[in-house]
Amino acid sequence: MKTGCCRVVVILSNEKEEERAKKTIESIRGPGKWRGDVVWITIGFHPAEDFLLRWNVEVLVRPMTEVQWLWDLRQQYPFRESDGREKHKLIQFSKWRVFDPYFKQHWSSLLYLDAGMHITSALEDIFSIPHTDRLVAPDDRYPFNDPGKTFRKQWDAMSMPTHFRDLEEYCRYRNPSWMDGGAYFLNCLWLMDTNLITSTLQDELMTLLHRFPISKTNEMAIMNLYFCDTWSPLPETITIKDEKKHVFDWTERGTKKTSDYLLLKYPHFPS
Repeated sequence: MKTGCCRVVVILSNEKEEERAKKTIESIRGPGKWRGDVVWITIGFHPAEDFLLRWNVEVLVRPMTEVQWLWDLRQQYPFRESDGREKHKLIQFSKWRVFDPYFKQHWSSLLYLDAGMHITSALEDIFSIPHTDRLVAPDDRYPFNDPGKTFRKQWDAMSMPTHFRDLEEYCRYRNPSWMDGGAYFLNCLWLMDTNLITSTLQDELMTLLHRFPISKTNEMAIMNLYFCDTWSPLPETITIKDEKKHVFDWTERGTKKTSDYLLLKYPHFPS
């Protein structure tokens, strides 16, 4: 399957999100014009072979990351304010499967996209964003620099106050600005140097989760803790053949058209 290219595009889904994942794969190969390697990490199921062959996709079947203990903890110490994902979307922790050493063994650059991501232009251009020894991901404050979107607000301070105080101390040591209006990245997509992947990375993330089981954004806040020293914000725009393109947004804003972006999470149609 492997093309010999040093770059790979990775998506992940459980069976419930299979159709969304398929649409993204078709978008990767269609408007994304990506002819390189695509790996689909499937959580607990195997897609139909004819689809994989048609779109030239490698599949890695992996079990769901085990966090049942977290569900049990949430029953005992419920969050005061949340959107419910800390109980009902624990599948999100399986995103850490993207840090399998397998990817470091075969590729030097990795672009991860959530199932359902819509690609409008050539993915090749995204790999031109500098990412040596970095994880590049969107700053959640874009495009309005929203002061309400801070790192602190990803954590529940009331359900387990001892853990939150420990988190504050940890942050003062690692990055003093975190708890004082610091930024954080979204992990619906990221571009990374696979040199960041180690044989123990997934275990280290789980260790952080056990220490700080108060993340209101599940795996995302834990990833922000781990990659704080290597995260670079995704640039708002890049220039492709003398044309400026917005790299990513949730949806088209203002008078912008779908074609003004490279990646959109929830595009409007028609554009």
